[in-house]
Amino acid sequence: MIAAAIKNHRERLGLSPERVAELSKLSRERVLELERDESGATLSEICALAGALAFDPAAVIRGDTLSDPARSAARFRAPHGVQDLGGDGARTLARAAELGRIGGQLSELLGSSSKSLVPWRSVKTVRNHRRLWQEGYGLGESAREHLSPRQEPLRSVQGALEDHQVHVARVPLGDERNIAVSIYEPGAIPVVLLNVAASRVNHRLSRRAVLAHELCHLLHDGGEANLVTLVTREEDREPIEKRANAFAPGFIAPRKWTRATTSASTPIERVREIARTWGLTFEGAAWHAKNSELIEPEVAEDLVKRHEIIASDCEPTLSRRDPASVGLDVAPSPLVGGLLQDMVVDAYADGLISRGRAHELLTFA
Repeated sequence: MIAAAIKNHRERLGLSPERVAELSKLSRERVLELERDESGATLSEICALAGALAFDPAAVIRGDTLSDPARSAARFRAPHGVQDLGGDGARTLARAAELGRIGGQLSELLGSSSKSLVPWRSVKTVRNHRRLWQEGYGLGESAREHLSPRQEPLRSVQGALEDHQVHVARVPLGDERNIAVSIYEPGAIPVVLLNVAASRVNHRLSRRAVLAHELCHLLHDGGEANLVTLVTREEDREPIEKRANAFAPGFIAPRKWTRATTSASTPIERVREIARTWGLTFEGAAWHAKNSELIEPEVAEDLVKRHEIIASDCEPTLSRRDPASVGLDVAPSPLVGGLLQDMVVDAYADGLISRGRAHELLTFA
């Protein structure tokens, strides 16, 4: 029965009738009526509820059992469960997975699927728990040589991800302990969600490291049926998180390139030079200098206590295709704002999708 399916799905997702009404643009009273089956739902109402609750409307119409949203939103691993994300956060993950599938379709239409990150994806289990940092560095340096091999600072990690068909969006994901989420499934473009409430996301150089960290998950982590939904949380001690932490500086500033370009004579100036040149935080540069054998471990431990702020032009805000430039009077939603926005505008400009479809996709939330 449609009514029972909708009510059960809402309750499992942890959303109130008031929130569902807000998301679906239906009244609270109508939502409750439909849950009580007092009046049969129209097709448009089912579609509105499907958007609000992140389920396939066709599945409800067929009478299929809707999958547990906690299961679908945490298909690989969320260390504390999606409960920490709240109902809205869990719904956002499910919607982002759907957006990734839409991105896969747009990529095919635009003929840009050859740029995909997916051919470089290779799931690797943790080999040595005692040497996770070395394993992460090795994977990061290898990824850099394959994905962005020019031996010079990478101005934008997000730009490098987008060059390989990864969509990055900034959205609310619960409290600031939730840093980011990586999402991938076959046939879709990978998606990285950055939590706007997390301080590390709101500072350019630390956001740069977060993006490289998520790249490690997209390239080397996976669960059943090659699905990935990884929630990165502050102070997470899981082995794959420690490995991804080391992957980030390895990708941003490969050690052999760092050693070749560092000329400062004193330890502190070496750290500052590395930070400015390669776009690392001062703390990150201190540990990277130690791991690159440019300063001694005890010196690094003293330097990280300084908390210096580094000025850098790395990781600028990327320009986006303006829908108005092709006659679309619509403000893209935060979930779409990014690579997907550019893809939708390009697809509409090339006559590959209709105006209505472009509007629908740009406001997808």
